[in-house]
Amino acid sequence: MKKPIVVLSAIAIRLFLIFNTGGGYDLQIYRYFGNIVAHSGNPYLAPVNGIISPIYADMSPLNMILFAGILLVHNSDIAIRLFLTLADILVVVSLLFFPNRDKLWRESVALFYALSPIVLYGFTIVAEDKSLIFLLLVLVFAMIESGHPTLAVLATTALAIYKWMGIFFIIPLIFHVSKSRRDIILYGLLFATLFVASHVPYFPDNLVAYKYREARTLFDPPIHSSITILLSSIGLYTPAIVKLFIPSSLIVMYALYAFKRINIATCIALSIFFAYLPAPEMGFDRIVLISLPLLFIVKLSPARFVKIWTLTTVSVIGFLFTQYSSPLNVAVSYLMPIALLGMFLYDNFSGRVAQWLERHSYKVSAIGSNPIPPTTKG
Repeated sequence: MKKPIVVLSAIAIRLFLIFNTGGGYDLQIYRYFGNIVAHSGNPYLAPVNGIISPIYADMSPLNMILFAGILLVHNSDIAIRLFLTLADILVVVSLLFFPNRDKLWRESVALFYALSPIVLYGFTIVAEDKSLIFLLLVLVFAMIESGHPTLAVLATTALAIYKWMGIFFIIPLIFHVSKSRRDIILYGLLFATLFVASHVPYFPDNLVAYKYREARTLFDPPIHSSITILLSSIGLYTPAIVKLFIPSSLIVMYALYAFKRINIATCIALSIFFAYLPAPEMGFDRIVLISLPLLFIVKLSPARFVKIWTLTTVSVIGFLFTQYSSPLNVAVSYLMPIALLGMFLYDNFSGRVAQWLERHSYKVSAIGSNPIPPTTKG
């Protein structure tokens, strides 16, 4: 499919969905707190008896200031959704012209993001700012692969300032792009300065966002589409699992990168995935968000894309037509990451397993199945 057709199709289907679906509850959260900011209020001191609970002010200052700016142009749900659609289209265009990838990868991934049911449902039918988050993440990958270290750090910083995601991989990224100890210090200072400066608006009231975010890790029992629902259903869940799993998984990813077992793109994709995976209030949209970066680290072929399209479509249908938050509902919600992680593991370990088996195998007798030890020269 030609590039203009992919882009125009992405625009058309999103406009249709925007004007024919409600957008979901998160859209009301964006508009509520955005309007408080737009009217010179402090979103972190929202009234307890407001139409949206103050606990949903768990967003960064930039997050809410951005929505305020949109609402000052036009105070409507549609205005926010059109902005998020613009982010979606920029993602599609960025993927179509992504550096250092072959034509098959660029066009296939762009087409998947533009038209796949799982992205359309997760980010558009249910209006989510995950489109903007993924756009920043695409820019991080693009700047790394095109050799622009400072821009990669700046995109990661923006991702950290807007939604904290960049925090999970800024350390290995800085080491990757730095050529000297001086570079490490300068990039570290750049990130720290901009991140701290982003907290000036509404400080110190904005620190309550961290309290609300931490409270999310304490949900018991888990809700929405969290994979920890499966543990809870058999009585094995405790919030301590989340607090232990997140730092442990990041340490493992950093160690694998430090010892050159994985490259920086893999470190970023897997750090994001495992940092978010155990969240006890994981929604379907976030499952989509943390799965998409895996497309950057697996080998993709036409046959594999058929499998990805099929499984992700089944995932959406299963999510919509099974009992919400049931173990089955949770299981089908994770078909996309299961498929992509399976491909990644196969690509990276099948050859090693084959080599190991070859080194440790025995020749088989022509007349029986008993292994015959290899002969040695005396």
